[in-house]
Amino acid sequence: MRFAAQTYGFAMVVCYRSEDNTWLAVKEVAVKGGGYWLPGGGVDIGESFEEAAVRETKEEAGIDVRLHGVLGVQHSPRNEMARMHVFFFGRPLDPKQNPKSTPDAESECAKWLTFDELRKLPARGDELLTWIRYLKEGHPVRPLTV
Repeated sequence: MRFAAQTYGFAMVVCYRSEDNTWLAVKEVAVKGGGYWLPGGGVDIGESFEEAAVRETKEEAGIDVRLHGVLGVQHSPRNEMARMHVFFFGRPLDPKQNPKSTPDAESECAKWLTFDELRKLPARGDELLTWIRYLKEGHPVRPLTV
């Protein structure tokens, strides 16, 4: 007999500000691993991945974002559960909006950083730099709807 694994959804955003060629990075709280990473997080019950991406970017980074497409989807099955990450490409609704600077349970702060600046900072994982390289190499951003 087969049973469906419980799947936990996560929406992540690679957010680019073309005005100064910078990328949005969130400094995670120590409990979440510390280091800089993508804004994003868990999808709530009844929420779409797109809605979660916009909400989490506001909560973690303080930035209102418009999603422009999907970069990729990762499904990671583990024993009796699975994780699904959807990586979106977005841009700030207002390029002059300042990122969050006051620590809370979501994150310590957020910053607009160049690729070179990001490479020098401690990272929670390699996803942010990996997706920036993907975009810099001219790979496609897929539409939000199929």
